[in-house]
Amino acid sequence: QGQCNILTRVGKLVNEVVTGLRRATLASVRPQLDEIGRLEEQARMERQRFLSELYHGNPDPIDVIKKKELHDLMMMAIRACDSVGRTVERVLVKNA
Repeated sequence: QGQCNILTRVGKLVNEVVTGLRRATLASVRPQLDEIGRLEEQARMERQRFLSELYHGNPDPIDVIKKKELHDLMMMAIRACDSVGRTVERVLVKNA
């Protein structure tokens, strides 16, 4: 659930930044870009917590594989959103 919440928030922020890109300045989107980066870092910490809890006890190996793969896909999506944010930042710096 933690990763889903983060992915939802990051997706909304990327949408805000990209839809307003034509009239945006770096200063105007800096808060959203910073928040995207902060959420990506939070997702990494959430991943560490998730993986440490995933192997506790005697879990079903197939269940572990499924959960880890789903978590990996969400992490890839969060990283892709962070990459979009960094790209937007570079574009705005070059056009300033």
